[in-house]
Parts: sequence; C-alpha cells; structure tokens
Amino acid sequence: MVHSHSILEFGASPDILNTTAIQSAIDRCHQQGGGQVYVPPGTFRTGTLWLKSNVHLYLEHGAVLRGSDDIEDFYPQGVKRGMIMAYEARNVTLSGRGTIDGNGTHFYVPDRRHSSQDIDRSLTRQGSDYLTDTTGQPDGPIAYDRRPGMLVVFKSCENIKVKDVTLKDSAEWTLRFSESDRIWVEGVTIDNNLMIPNSDGVHLTTCTNAFISNAYISCGDDAIAVTGFNNATGATSVEPERLPSAQFGNRSGSCENIFVSDCVLRSRSACIRVGYGRAPIRHCTFHHIRMFDSNRGVGVFARDGAAIEHLRFSDIMMQTRLMGGWWGHGEPIHVSSIARNADRPGGLVRDVRFERIHAESEHGVVVYAEDKGAVQDVAFRDVALTISKGVEADAVGGNFDLRPTASPATNVFVHDVPGVHCENVKNLSLCDFRLAWAPDLPGFFTHGVACVHTDGVRIEGFEGSAARQSDDLELIHLRACDRVAIAHVRQRVPSARI
Repeated sequence: MVHSHSILEFGASPDILNTTAIQSAIDRCHQQGGGQVYVPPGTFRTGTLWLKSNVHLYLEHGAVLRGSDDIEDFYPQGVKRGMIMAYEARNVTLSGRGTIDGNGTHFYVPDRRHSSQDIDRSLTRQGSDYLTDTTGQPDGPIAYDRRPGMLVVFKSCENIKVKDVTLKDSAEWTLRFSESDRIWVEGVTIDNNLMIPNSDGVHLTTCTNAFISNAYISCGDDAIAVTGFNNATGATSVEPERLPSAQFGNRSGSCENIFVSDCVLRSRSACIRVGYGRAPIRHCTFHHIRMFDSNRGVGVFARDGAAIEHLRFSDIMMQTRLMGGWWGHGEPIHVSSIARNADRPGGLVRDVRFERIHAESEHGVVVYAEDKGAVQDVAFRDVALTISKGVEADAVGGNFDLRPTASPATNVFVHDVPGVHCENVKNLSLCDFRLAWAPDLPGFFTHGVACVHTDGVRIEGFEGSAARQSDDLELIHLRACDRVAIAHVRQRVPSARI
C-alpha cells in the first residue's frame, strides 16, 4: 500500500513557519514504509527539512516551499544547512510543477561587491586599474555576511529522482549530489540570482551513473559541475576528512558515468565545469546543449592531483562574454592542468573530444598544462568560433585567468589572446576548425592558432586568419613544438564571416 499525506494534515499553513509540520509528514511516510508527501498550492515557509528513504515529495502546480527569512532556521544544532537534505537515503523522489524558493537574495548585500583576494593587479594588462571601483563589476558577484547552505543536498544516496520542479534563488549550490549513485534529473528549471556567488545549478561531487536532461539552468556560478570533492554533508569548503563508509550511495572513490543532454544553460562562471577534488573523474558525455550569456562555456580543470579522462562534448551552441568579476575571461572552451596547492601537482587530463561546436565568444580557446604533458589527447572536430570585442575588453581583457592556482603569478596575468592557445600539451588535434574575427578588435588579439612546447600537433582542414593583417602575426604560430602535421589549411581575410 502506497501512503499519501498532505502537509496540511500535520498543521502546515501559509501563515506560519512550517518546518515541523512538513518534517512530520516526511517522517510519517518513512515510518509507514514509504509514500508521497503532498504540498498543495500556496506558499509555505520552512527551514531545513530532511528527506528519507522511499519518500516522494510532490509539489503541486502553484505550491511553493520558501526559505525562511531567519538565518537561524538553517543552523540546526549550530551547523549550517540548506532547505532540503538527505543522507544515506534510497528511492527518494522530488517532483511536481511547484517551486522550491531558497530566498537566497534576502541574505545578500546588493550594493557591496564580493571581493577577489586572489588577483595581483600588477600582473595584469591594466595594472592597478584592473577591477577597481572605476572599472566596476556590472555582472557581480555581490557580497554576504551570513547565508544558508545549499538548497537541495543528497549525500550518500542512491536511486534519486528530481523531476519537473523549479528551484530558484539559492544562496549556495542549488541541487547537489555527493557520493551518490543512480541519479536522474529531468525537466528541472533552476533560476537563481545571477549576482550571487557559489550558486551552482546542478553539482555532482564524486557520483556515479547520473543522467541530466531537458533542464533549464540560469545561475551565478557553474550551471552543471562534475567534481571529485568528498565533502561533509552540506559543506561548501573542500576536502575535509571523508565521512565513515555510508550504507548507500557511491563507494567506488571515483566520479564516472555522467550523461547530460538537451539542456539550456546560462552561467556567470562556466556552463559546464569538470574538475577539482581528489577523486578521479572519467566517462562523462555532454550532448546537444545550448549555452548563452555566459562567462565560460566549457571548463575542464585538473587542480588536485586526480586524473580526468574520457570526456565527450558534442552538438553544442554557445555564446560567452568577458565579465571580469568571476573566474574566467570569456573563454568558450578552457582545458587546463595546474596545481592549486603547492604540495601536489594539478593532475592528468587525457582523452577529451569536442565535436560539432558553434561558439561566439570574446576570448579564444585555452588548452594549458603547467607540467609538460599533463594535458594529453585533446581533439576538436567541426568547430566554428567567432571572436569579437566585448564591453569589458578594455577594462579587463588581454589577460589569461587560470584560477585557482598555487601561485598569484598564474592566477590572472597579462597574455595575448590567439584564437586557440595550446601550451605544454601532448597531442592536440584541430580538424575542420573554422575561425573568424569581428572587426575593430583590441591589439591583444593575435594569431589564429598558437602552440607552445606542444608535442604532437595535427591541424587539418583549418579555415581562418590571424586577428588582423600584420607582419608579426601568423595564422598558425608554432614555438618549440615537435611532431607537427598541417594539411588543407585555408587562409581567410581577417573579419571575414564563417
């Protein structure tokens, strides 16, 4: 027998704080062996709730679970939590056409900036004028004093479904799965305040067998992140001691078998981010995705010694722009290995494929390794890239942003911007790559392709030009490279359309 309980049966009302009433409904369903907790139309304020095994939390159309205005409602027993938590649970569903509203903007200070302490302005092209009160940060992020935790967290869980709901205005990561297995996210809308830092959309930390499809995600940090972190429940800080072996979830110690398709993404950081954390990441596929009005399109970041390998990105349309206040400088694609802690190397990135990509951007593609050969076997096929000048180009452009790194010298620093920059890489392939430049570009845009200390360069069917006609610029610039093969290259006039 499947039990169903409305939260109204337990005293829920739009006029009160409903944490106890809703938790009572969840607990009753769980004690009866499982069932549905029904949230009817109306707005119900709540603090932290704990989902449990075999419970289906269903939000009717017009139903809103809204986060409390009181920060203490998210610090039970003095520990920061979000709105909906689950730990060591299985067979849990969150669905319906209703809304979970984190009320995150309430805890932020809109007229105060979230400061960046990891930039040495003297190393940038703009010097002391880089990101000052004069240049501004029109795209944020904004600051906070104290905030709730992540909106929805599943830690050490398995067989989890999140379907059709709208998640909005999260104060931190929105939908976080940690060390969990068998995850389905379908038809979900995530709509956050774009000015809020750390408000990631869907964040998978050391998970296996996850499927995300038909989602619309707009948020102030990474839209979809796949990482190797092993965080404590609800924590934002990285790499505390691992919790004791859980009864459920992913206990493999790796993050793998992630499939994302048919999504629309907007981000102030990266629409898709893969990397960070000590667990290896492998076998991830991202297909048929639209990215718009974003700071970065795709980012692959090895920073903590773990390997990242066997990634596929295909049939993606993206539009990125230079924003300044966030990590990244408008790259459509960024792949890098670099240490963010002095006690261990960045890690290995291997076997990454980009196919059928159409990008409009205000920066070039960056493929970079701190240690020679730490990035291997990166291939681009059937890629069209158009680069133009952005509104923030004079204020913050003409720099590379590799954050986070162990040294301020490699965080943000002055660097010319080719259409594709490849450094210290082993085996780079560009096949059927088309590059176009918009007119009236700043002088820091340079070569079509620049390869530095790269072993194994294959360029075939390339069409494009340098950013402008100049004796010191080349369509393909090679420096200290070995094993180079170039064929069927077509030189275009700068500013010619693709």
